[in-house]
Amino acid sequence: MTLERFEMLEEGLTKLLDGYEQMKTENQGLKTAIGTKELEIRELQAKMKELDKEKNMVREKVDKLLGRLDSIVQGA
Repeated sequence: MTLERFEMLEEGLTKLLDGYEQMKTENQGLKTAIGTKELEIRELQAKMKELDKEKNMVREKVDKLLGRLDSIVQGA
């Protein structure tokens, strides 16, 4: 009877330790995935800033052209 209990205990501990190792590996994979996504987010944020600057420059040029066009139309 005592030997059976030790075998059950050993089996339970083995399952527990195997589960722990699996979770540890999965956790590391998730940390890596998070790091990759954070890098991707930073790159996309930088691109958004760049595109926003470009959009503002285009807006200023269009406003200047419209102002010039308006001046020409008003002067004619």
